[in-house]
Amino acid sequence: MNLFGTMERMCFALGVPRLDDIAERVQEVIEPEIPTNFLEKLKMLPKLARLADFVPKTVSSAPCQEVVEKDRPSCRSFPW
Repeated sequence: MNLFGTMERMCFALGVPRLDDIAERVQEVIEPEIPTNFLEKLKMLPKLARLADFVPKTVSSAPCQEVVEKDRPSCRSFPW
């Protein structure tokens, strides 16, 4: 199955200009450079902050939770 169709659509869906960018970000997390002094530890802080982007976020409401048909929902109202 060709879910997203093209490389451009995949990049758009994932929010990156190139798919290799995602691989590089994952590799940075999997194989981090071990800091040897205080300055290198400070340089690691932005990378650690980017780890927060990988954690799923919980929200109390979202557009996908909107109830459109309240009274009598029907499958016939779905677009075919």
